[in-house]
Amino acid sequence: MIGANPKVRNMIGLIVPGFGIICIKYKYFYNFTKLIFEFFFSMGKVIVKRLTPEEVAQRGIRRWPIWTKEVSRFDWTYDGMEECLFLEGEVIIETKEGSFPIHPGDFVVFEKDLECIWDIRKPVKKHYNFP
Repeated sequence: MIGANPKVRNMIGLIVPGFGIICIKYKYFYNFTKLIFEFFFSMGKVIVKRLTPEEVAQRGIRRWPIWTKEVSRFDWTYDGMEECLFLEGEVIIETKEGSFPIHPGDFVVFEKDLECIWDIRKPVKKHYNFP
């Protein structure tokens, strides 16, 4: 009986393509599945999320350079990954996978080789970094 073995109590088995079966404690299940989802479904796309003030400070984002751009629309291809924190403006990033609305406070990762259209609807101000 699985529950009788204290080494596997409160565990769940997951079948992950390419990795086999992974056992994980229930309390870590949400974070693990979120990580796997981002890994398999966000590759080559735009990742938009919110960071806590602590995460912004830990990453040193406020020390990154600032980029600004007026209302415009243009094609763009990323030679390398870019990560940025939007301070002002509104943008719609259009890709083959869909459109991604971006607002102040959004932390965005643009993956290498991403081809997109920037549709800037309100002037943009963002911190940016090329890791």
